[in-house]
Amino acid sequence: MVAVFEESSDPWELQKGLIGTGNNISNDDISSLVSIGHVMIEDSTPEERIKIISNVYAIFNDDFGHLLDHYCMNIYYILKFIDNSENASEYSKIFRSQLSRHELTAIYYFLFSGLSSVKFIKLVIKYDILNAIFWADICYYPNYEKRVLDLNCILQDKLTRT
Repeated sequence: MVAVFEESSDPWELQKGLIGTGNNISNDDISSLVSIGHVMIEDSTPEERIKIISNVYAIFNDDFGHLLDHYCMNIYYILKFIDNSENASEYSKIFRSQLSRHELTAIYYFLFSGLSSVKFIKLVIKYDILNAIFWADICYYPNYEKRVLDLNCILQDKLTRT
């Protein structure tokens, strides 16, 4: 095992050396890795969770950003329109009810990305767009307190960068 660590400092290369890749990984090993990942993310600070999820989202965005970025921009403009209306609370509920659990999950992860804006995050929070999300769809099963901490941390991070 020591030889594996001496060969590289790249985490991906270390993982491949320790557990293999592709068909070399057993279902039991995959299950164990998923459990380890959940514990690592759950035990992290909000800042660490945001960094981890942002990095993973960046990899996802390389392949699918052309679809999701456009979709989230449309959602931002819908929320902005709703925010400027007299019946914003009612309209936001109607809009939110149209979003599937998968769309809500995509929006949640988009908030972690460098592409989301302070205005978008504030509107998502203001109109409680994520209140119908299936939290089991999120990689670390956040409880209510962690969700609030993470969203506030994302917002603070964006505010300090602008």
